[in-house]
Amino acid sequence: MIKGQLKLKSGGICNAGEQFKDLVGSSYYVAPEVLKRRYGAEADIWSAGVILYILLSGVPPFWAENEDGIFDAVLRGHIDFASDPWPSISNSAKDLVKKMLRQDPKERLTAAEILSKSIVKLTPLVYWHWQSWLYRLVGSCL
Repeated sequence: MIKGQLKLKSGGICNAGEQFKDLVGSSYYVAPEVLKRRYGAEADIWSAGVILYILLSGVPPFWAENEDGIFDAVLRGHIDFASDPWPSISNSAKDLVKKMLRQDPKERLTAAEILSKSIVKLTPLVYWHWQSWLYRLVGSCL
């Protein structure tokens, strides 16, 4: 029996402070701690960082021919910011992605930090859509 409140937001699992052990998620978006089967709400920040990486570059940050290869790439944690289009992307956008995709979940930005700062310079309308989407994904973890 689950005590407390469990909130599902746009595919994310959020129950602040609780640790989960089930292997869940899509291979491209799964956080390293999920693969180690000990994770919490920070895994949703990782997934949002993967989505932001894809939105900015058009490709996933971790890629391989099969799911096991993708999982190995996620666990290695090397993220390419040298190949196109990354040289033309702002340093603030790259910094945000890096801070959302830190291997150690305790070192990642929190949802509150992402939502409270204008880390990426975007037009007001684009920023509003990004902020609204992020809040729907992980806002219940605030």
